[in-house]
Amino acid sequence: MNIKVLGIDIAKNVFELHGVDEKGQVVLKKSIRREKLSAFINNVLQEESKLCWG
Repeated sequence: MNIKVLGIDIAKNVFELHGVDEKGQVVLKKSIRREKLSAFINNVLQEESKLCWG
């Protein structure tokens, strides 16, 4: 997943995530519960850093 911009629609319990790549193409549309958001974002950041640093 090559996310350049991540939008988060915050709500009380469920967040809507929308990610786009460098071309503006949608690469992520996901609903996620509050308690799982931090782990999900950490996972995405780790994947991105592996792509950048090998």
